[in-house]
Amino acid sequence: LLHKSMARDPKESCQKTLERMRMLFGDGQKREKGKKLSRDEILANVPSASILGADGTALDASKSNAEVWKAASTLCLGTHKLSVSCNIPTVTSITPPSTMTVGVPAVCGNIAIMFCKEEELDIEWRCEGQGVVSTNRVYFPQSAQVGKGMTFRCKPKAPNAMWTEVALPTVLEPTTIAAAMPRWEHTKQRANASDTNAFRVVTYNILHDRFCTSNFAKTKLYPFAKPEILSMNYRKGTIATELKAYNSDIILLQECGQDIYNSYYVHALRAMGYTSKHFNKAGQTKEGSVIAFNHQRFEVVDGDAVPLIYSTLKKDHPMLAAELDKHPHAKEGMDNMTAMCAIAVLKDKLDPTRLLIVASTHLFYHPDGCHIRALQAYMLASALDNIRTKHEKDGRSVHILVGGDFNFTRITGAYELLTSGKVAAERDCWDKGFRFWWGCHHGLGEGGEEEIVEEATVVDNAEAGESTSPVPAVNTRKPPTEVFRFDLSLPNNLSFVDTHRNEPTLKFTNYGMTFKEVIDHIFIGRPVAGSTASESLEVVRTIPLPDEDELSRDVAIPNATYASDHVALVADLTFKKL
Repeated sequence: LLHKSMARDPKESCQKTLERMRMLFGDGQKREKGKKLSRDEILANVPSASILGADGTALDASKSNAEVWKAASTLCLGTHKLSVSCNIPTVTSITPPSTMTVGVPAVCGNIAIMFCKEEELDIEWRCEGQGVVSTNRVYFPQSAQVGKGMTFRCKPKAPNAMWTEVALPTVLEPTTIAAAMPRWEHTKQRANASDTNAFRVVTYNILHDRFCTSNFAKTKLYPFAKPEILSMNYRKGTIATELKAYNSDIILLQECGQDIYNSYYVHALRAMGYTSKHFNKAGQTKEGSVIAFNHQRFEVVDGDAVPLIYSTLKKDHPMLAAELDKHPHAKEGMDNMTAMCAIAVLKDKLDPTRLLIVASTHLFYHPDGCHIRALQAYMLASALDNIRTKHEKDGRSVHILVGGDFNFTRITGAYELLTSGKVAAERDCWDKGFRFWWGCHHGLGEGGEEEIVEEATVVDNAEAGESTSPVPAVNTRKPPTEVFRFDLSLPNNLSFVDTHRNEPTLKFTNYGMTFKEVIDHIFIGRPVAGSTASESLEVVRTIPLPDEDELSRDVAIPNATYASDHVALVADLTFKKL
């Protein structure tokens, strides 16, 4: 048996490749005393080599490897004839899950394949003593597999393709990673169990993995959390298990990393019955929003991502941008934003004339960026209304639903803008512009009075520890002496209802060591004047939030049960005739 792995230059003469093969037959030949046999002497005493095409005629070996091997059908080595296959679909690597826990979706991520697509794979999850237990991309380990060895293997469906197999960790008993949260008692049944028009929506900032694994995050933001709790290998399973338990129809995620979405969440969500899409933030940030929906209830008919940045303001609202241009500090802030709004237009399969515009967003974080968030909320709402107007031209009933981490509380100008449809130039949210410029950081001086300092690194997400562009270490800039103000009104008298406005357990959606507030929201659009909608979107109920005892047992979250520093908001909604 001869074995040789050869990576040859495609431009090289095929004759040289054949000679390399023939030389293998000469490895066992005796050499003369004190002298090695020359290459020509070896080749003179080994079997010949030639390549035949599909019609059995010899191919010209003086041509390049690239040309000859693509046309090859048979390799002749002496009396041996070997079939030749070109570009056989092959699995080159698989990343197995680091843990296997009963009830937690397991995904073998990052399957690297050559010459075929992932959907063209045969997949097998095998268990010791049980054989093949699943042929799906995602597997939910069962109690009967606890303590047993498992393997995952896959191969392309093409002829001559071979299986690639990896050993999996031993299946573990359910731990806190799969332990039920008390609030899951309210989501055992789907929203449409008693009202066929009802559906459930979840919005959840799941905490980007880079934001909780940096040294800054471990020592300053989450020093109370054990390293294994902050590990994405642990958190992704906890989050997926939580999402599954909500039995929702629409899922809106923020701070979802692009890589972890591609390797894990897209597969886990599909296994749960969701079609999903990841929308990356503007700029180089590798995280963003995900919109997922129950494909038995909805189908997507349109979608977009709207960057909530200065260029969008200038394109869509030139008069407003012209006013902002008069205030360099505010304009610079908008110019450096990465926030965006992910949008999907869904058709309800129960009623094809009914459309639901669904959006997921994550607005600017800075505590003194209230004026920035007011502008972003205005841009967001205007974009959603443009899409509503576009689709209402077809005579459909169009509704708006938006959820996310808005980074504003209920007493701010941006919240007032969305819920009432307007915010005045005299509102105090604009005054925050006196305290904000790109790269600023506010702290307390030794005397207890506030001082303004500028750090060597801009922190684009202070809670998360995301750093962006460097700025001078020494403060050479002065605070603004004038601020941008504007009377903002949403188009077509649009305004929104806060789904959780009457939820008594809603005390915070972000629960950190030093910051605990309601900054995540779900909003539904009120019917607007002149709309063709024959229905309105109404709140059926909201799912209670966790007790503070659950969140504070390790000081704050993340902890073993709650995998993010935010908690999910869950609401049941329905369509009602006007």
